[in-house]
Amino acid sequence: MVWNEQLKRTIPDGWTTNPLSDIFTFKSGYSFSSDLYEVSGKYKLLTIKNVQNNGINLNADNYINVLPDNVPDYCLLKAQDILMSLTGNVGRVGIMYADNCLLNQRVALAEPVNINQRVFVYFLLKSDIIHKQYEMIANGSSQQNLSPIEAEKVIIAYNPEVATKFSTLCNEYLNTIVSNLAENQELINIRDWLLPILMNGQATISD
Repeated sequence: MVWNEQLKRTIPDGWTTNPLSDIFTFKSGYSFSSDLYEVSGKYKLLTIKNVQNNGINLNADNYINVLPDNVPDYCLLKAQDILMSLTGNVGRVGIMYADNCLLNQRVALAEPVNINQRVFVYFLLKSDIIHKQYEMIANGSSQQNLSPIEAEKVIIAYNPEVATKFSTLCNEYLNTIVSNLAENQELINIRDWLLPILMNGQATISD
């Protein structure tokens, strides 16, 4: 271990201090017009409300059927995309486990610079040390706001080889998390479909 003046603490010998922008970049969500909102439809619109402390809640208030021409491709979310809230309870992190969802404004997509470090990026953003730093740099009197640019400037001790190896070792673990989240959502959908049928007598459960 060696003393690092920039971090004011010791770090492993051979490691460097890097801004988070060397590891991943934040891409902000799109500002969808409320004129496009539907009560149901093809795409769920995910807002900061959907990124919760325990992960991503797919219960959407609004849907969109037709995408504007200028919506960036990354706003059409896919499984294992990493999301973080930028407003309110800033720094809440979740991982996608479903398709046909859209990234709304004030939610950021964390895109790894090295795709082989996706797992490392996810658990790094979930760590207490990063969350506390983001709470410190967030501003706003009535509601906290976190700038993606400022968030990427946070400095950490970093070793790319270790980060890649960690991702390789824990990749199956993250795959299991995403798979379990998807299965839980499917069970929730079945429950929500079946319960009203049982309650109004359209179906019964036999012994």
